[in-house]
Amino acid sequence: QLTDNIQQILRRHVFDNRGDLASVHAFPAISQQFTEMLYQRAAGRLAEQDWVDWIGNLVGQGLSPKTAVAITDELYYRLEAMGRQEADFARRYRQDFLNTYMEARQQIIVVDHEGIHKSLMATLEKRIEKEQTLRAALEREQSLALRRAEALAAVAQINLEIAAAADEETLLQTAVTLTNRHFQLYHTHIYLLDEAGQQLVLTASAGEAARQLLDQNHAIPLSSEESLAVRAAQMRQALVVHDTRAGTGFLPNPLMTATRSAVAAPLLSRGQLFGVLNVQSDQPNRFTEDDVNIQAALAVQVATALYNARSLEQTKLLTASLEKQLEEINALQRAMTHQGWQAFITAKDRPVQGYKFAGNKARPLSRQELAAAEWPPLSAITQTGNGGAAVLPITARGAAIGALAVRHPSGEALDSEQRRLLADISSSVADALERARLFEEAELSRERAERALAETQRRTEELSIINKIVTELGASLDMQTSMQIVADGLAEALGVEQVRVTLVDESKENLTIMAEHYNPDKTESALGMKIPLAGNELTQEVMRRRKAVQITDIEHDSRVGPVRDMLLTQGVEQIFVLPMLSGNKVIGTVGVDILEKDQTLSADQMQLAETIVSQAATAVQSSRLFTQIEKRAAELAAINAISEAASSHLDLTTLAETIVPVLEQTFHTKTMYIAYYDEQSQLITFPYYYSYEGGRSYLPPRTPDEQGGFTGQIVKSGQPILFIPSATDFEEAVREARQQGGYLDSSGVSRPTSYLGAPMVVGNKVVGVIALNTHDDAKPFDQADQQLLMTLAGTVGVAVQNARLFAETEKRAAELAIINSISEAASAQLELDVLIETVGLRLYETFKTQDLYISLYDEKTGVITFPFLYVRDQGLQELADTALDREDSGFTGKIIRNKKPILATIKAREDIQEQGGYIYAEGAEPPAFVYLGVPMLVGDEIMGVIGMNESLAIRRLNESDQELLLTLAGTVGVAIQNARLFVETEERAEELAVINQVAEVVAQQLDMEQLFTAVHEQIQRAVVNDTFYFAIYNKEKDQFDFPYFFDEERKYNIAPMPFNPDLEIGRVFTSGKPIIINRTPEQQKAKEKEIKKKLLGKGKPPTNIIFVPLRIGSEIIGVLSAQNYQFREYTLSDQTLLGGIANHVAVALENIRLFTETQKRAERERLVNEINQKIQSTTSVESALQVAVQELGKAFGAKHTAVQLSFASKKGRKNGSNSSSEKRGVTSEN
Repeated sequence: QLTDNIQQILRRHVFDNRGDLASVHAFPAISQQFTEMLYQRAAGRLAEQDWVDWIGNLVGQGLSPKTAVAITDELYYRLEAMGRQEADFARRYRQDFLNTYMEARQQIIVVDHEGIHKSLMATLEKRIEKEQTLRAALEREQSLALRRAEALAAVAQINLEIAAAADEETLLQTAVTLTNRHFQLYHTHIYLLDEAGQQLVLTASAGEAARQLLDQNHAIPLSSEESLAVRAAQMRQALVVHDTRAGTGFLPNPLMTATRSAVAAPLLSRGQLFGVLNVQSDQPNRFTEDDVNIQAALAVQVATALYNARSLEQTKLLTASLEKQLEEINALQRAMTHQGWQAFITAKDRPVQGYKFAGNKARPLSRQELAAAEWPPLSAITQTGNGGAAVLPITARGAAIGALAVRHPSGEALDSEQRRLLADISSSVADALERARLFEEAELSRERAERALAETQRRTEELSIINKIVTELGASLDMQTSMQIVADGLAEALGVEQVRVTLVDESKENLTIMAEHYNPDKTESALGMKIPLAGNELTQEVMRRRKAVQITDIEHDSRVGPVRDMLLTQGVEQIFVLPMLSGNKVIGTVGVDILEKDQTLSADQMQLAETIVSQAATAVQSSRLFTQIEKRAAELAAINAISEAASSHLDLTTLAETIVPVLEQTFHTKTMYIAYYDEQSQLITFPYYYSYEGGRSYLPPRTPDEQGGFTGQIVKSGQPILFIPSATDFEEAVREARQQGGYLDSSGVSRPTSYLGAPMVVGNKVVGVIALNTHDDAKPFDQADQQLLMTLAGTVGVAVQNARLFAETEKRAAELAIINSISEAASAQLELDVLIETVGLRLYETFKTQDLYISLYDEKTGVITFPFLYVRDQGLQELADTALDREDSGFTGKIIRNKKPILATIKAREDIQEQGGYIYAEGAEPPAFVYLGVPMLVGDEIMGVIGMNESLAIRRLNESDQELLLTLAGTVGVAIQNARLFVETEERAEELAVINQVAEVVAQQLDMEQLFTAVHEQIQRAVVNDTFYFAIYNKEKDQFDFPYFFDEERKYNIAPMPFNPDLEIGRVFTSGKPIIINRTPEQQKAKEKEIKKKLLGKGKPPTNIIFVPLRIGSEIIGVLSAQNYQFREYTLSDQTLLGGIANHVAVALENIRLFTETQKRAERERLVNEINQKIQSTTSVESALQVAVQELGKAFGAKHTAVQLSFASKKGRKNGSNSSSEKRGVTSEN
């Protein structure tokens, strides 16, 4: 916090500081330095020179006085609040810091004065150097300005030259030649964009390789991005390459190897790109920025000149085009006049085509005389020879339409005046002839108009009749009504009494009389009568020839054989039969019967009749088309209705219920079913099934191969089935269907007539089937019904797919919610039992299977436990533990061993055994079910298994369930591991707490009995025990002593036990390894029988025992043991805890032993010293002996003490005898 406060002060005074401390990036490090220096100064670990250097460094980094005061004040106030001692230090610290800071700052100021002079001199030198640089730059600018002026003058000169160019080629070549010369370049090129806009074509060039490049038709594709010219064209701006050998950006040409620098400028005018001006130099860095701008300006001038030249050329071409068009118009006028006169002359026989005046008479000239005459070319007045005629063309509107020939009586040639007169007369004659021709043509046109008017009136009457019939036909879309309109209209138009209209029926074997016009007084109606085509020569001829046939001799003509008697009876004299054609196909006939002997039909009447019959054919087609349209509209309505239902329902059952009424209305049957197919489960379900007799009923799910019938075939093939039995008896029809692998619902019907089933196909997958049945007299389904049902099924299939996708999405969302819910539940619980029960119940609520269990696996013991089992209608149940290597571990053991899920369908006992399961009960076959089990994996470690079973009759678990359960198992596995780790951590914490408490107690005890009692009290809080003891090994006697033995709430004095390496206590002492014994009830009973002697406490052996060694370094000094009679198992955690306690106890025992020995040694030394002092204070032997006897007696608490001195003679000692010795002693009685 102090560091943060200092950093905030630095931020507030950032503008007061300079140098490094004016940057916020330095604040964290400086703040940390302040705090560290404060602590080192307070601890006295900071040398005075380091203190001075640090503050001097801060001054050098730009720390301002204001900032220094603010920081030291902050430190002072912070430390002052902590206490008096801290306040005294803070006051000294602030004073020392500010004094040192001012001294360092004064030194820097002195140094700064010394540097001012140097700084001024350096500044003056830099200013002189800058003036010299500016003067040189000014000279360069003047040189550049002169060069720029010369370049602009060159550009102006080039612009004048190219403006005077006569054509485009001269313009471009002049531009490159002058540019290359004026600017002293290596090469200059102009590239023009080709018509396709795909490449730049070299059009003009100047330089050494110019001619060779032009001869090669050099061009650069616009895709060559390395080309400088291409880039300039694409970017529409001038570009420069200063050194072509320095890098990329320039496309070299082998003919111009000396190029070292280049500029490319686009030829742009009025927004249009014409090409590129490219200039090259053999010197690197030849082109400055001014050069580039000048070349760009020159390129604009060239482009403008090019635009003007092309505009002028286009103007010339346009003028020539207009003149040519005018000439073509004049030629057309002459041709039309000429053709008009040719048509006029040949329009009718004109024997006279000219006149000759001679002898004061005018006579006509025949065509032959004119053809025999030889006429010169009629272009001007022509003299045919000496004394011959002068011939002048008669020209009307520029076309020669004749000739005028004049011969002078004297035979002399005509003079100029006569020629002019002749020309005027020729022009007048031409005008008169043209007017006469036009007048005559007008008269001819009037006559033709009158004839056309009469024909039009007749045609109008016919059209009136036809229009009346057509209007009436247009108002009727009923076939019968339309045909009657035709019969009545045709009879009225032709003025006959009897007309009959027939149509070919669907079988193509008969004609059916659809309408008739007749006199009921003379004949009977034949409406609806069928006329066989077989043997009917008349109708067959009409249909073959597709033309009307007339029969004039009804009695003898063989072609009317089938209907002769009917015709004679009706008094028919003649019959006209007209084909009713639709395209090239005869769809019926119209018979016109003539009942009067003198009556017949003219050609115009036949033409009228054919027209009316044609309209009749159109009416038939329209009526049929209307029927088809109505049917199609009904089909589209059905499709739309199903599409709307499909789009508005995402529930599969509701979807089926919704489309059923549409199917009933469309196909006129109630007997149907809708089936859905699930590819994963391979099951066909029937959300809707309606039979003829049973009505709405339930049909169980099935697979395509298991009683699938027609439905299974459709699902497997993806093709529709239309079955129409040939048998009329329903049993035979059903048998026939079964032979084809299908089944017909025939209950309650006299006979089934058809079955139609269509797949719901989405992509290439079948998602369901729609099937319909017809019965009894109902019309069987046909191909059109099949096509319609396929369309509807496709629409429903998409809806089914959408509904499934929606359901899958909702399911996925629900799964994610489940995963989140279970994850939250798992993460919220760290108590393992509560966690497993909470998660297990949530999993059961999710899957709702027959049963669901969670098993845990202990890898160290190989034991599989089942802490959770939930059975439907029974609730929570218990399941016995098992071991991984046991047979009854079943699917659970297999999953643990393989670490892979199992999804098994079990239909028989053999299936269980084949797939690795276990049969718990012998006898009857188990019901068919599905087993799903997944491992709970955390990394590569398996925590256990989540498994479930479900009856096949209720639900088939699938891969989707497996995937969801795997996801959940991973989450649960992590939660279980966390819970285990939490439990282990808590246990370890408890163990450490107990061990620490024991260590504290042990450290305070120097009495062995009190030590054992205190340790036992602490262990009882952490480890269940009914019996507890310490066994200490007595090395001298090779036995175990029991200084502390507790059993069933009381202490016992236990006799020592000889060391036996075969007993558990001996094995632990020998090996130094703990032993845990956890007996089962069976093992306990066997142990009780084994022990014969009388037992302590309850009179039976303990059920659970743990032994741990008492160890000091590498030495074992004894054994600690805890035991209970309650079948409360001891764990490795208990072993670890007792092992830690045992180590502390062993150390404490050793400390007590050492302390006791030390006390004894000190007491012994004290007594010796005290006795020694008293003995040394005596002055005689007797008193010394007396004091020694008394003190020794007190020290040992002896009742009798004696001290005896004996002095043996030299001879006696030598002989080893005491007989001659003298004895002297003192005794003491206590």
